[in-house]
Amino acid sequence: MENNTQFLDTEFIVNKSFFDGIKEMVVCIICTGVIVDPLQCLTCENSFCKYCIGIWRKKSSTCPFKCSNLRS
Repeated sequence: MENNTQFLDTEFIVNKSFFDGIKEMVVCIICTGVIVDPLQCLTCENSFCKYCIGIWRKKSSTCPFKCSNLRS
């Protein structure tokens, strides 16, 4: 992954127990940071940072979650 200065590092989360409960909804699978400026795949409904999915789309037309077609 290219250097993304826009992501929010999860190491700075203070309330770890609350974060663990919502982590799957707020963490970008590409950069592993908290999602910034989210875009959602309309096929699988998972969300990613706009920056990260932009870089991803330059390399692949499939979703990072392996659904058949990345539509956002």
